[in-house]
Amino acid sequence: MLQVYFLNESASPAISPFSCSLLLNVAIYHIDKFDNMTLLEAIKSGHDRVASLLVKGALLNIENAGSFLRTVIVKGDSDLLQRLLSNGVDPNTKDYDQRMPLHVAATQGQYSMAKLLLGAGASVFSKDRWENTPVDEARVSGNKQMISLLEEAKSAQLSEFPDVPHENSMH
Repeated sequence: MLQVYFLNESASPAISPFSCSLLLNVAIYHIDKFDNMTLLEAIKSGHDRVASLLVKGALLNIENAGSFLRTVIVKGDSDLLQRLLSNGVDPNTKDYDQRMPLHVAATQGQYSMAKLLLGAGASVFSKDRWENTPVDEARVSGNKQMISLLEEAKSAQLSEFPDVPHENSMH
């Protein structure tokens, strides 16, 4: 338990990470009193070296990952989004309205975040509970740059996987 305490302290932005040798034999799935996993805290705090060591032996399992990513996008934290995607968070995870992070980025006009999500494999074809795709959301918001980005991604995804049925290839 002492090693977990040190590891959680090393994930804090106020304290620099300890040496790699202290990370051996650590309870990597430890959940703190705020329901945060050690790996998530390291990523949120920007301790990429600690996170990369943890990810070799841990899965980043975020409860309600879709809602968590939605919040990251609404806050505009592209650095955190990049770190989460780099550490295995699925860009196609959905929130309670069946919206993917790409839906939210399209609605919010978060162009750079949409590019990150697309680069990590986000699908432009997924529908939310109202049957809207991220492309539909971009059209409603009227952001021409976002519409163009998503239309290009749609064409690329169609040509990359032409035999795979898409949720909404007619939109």
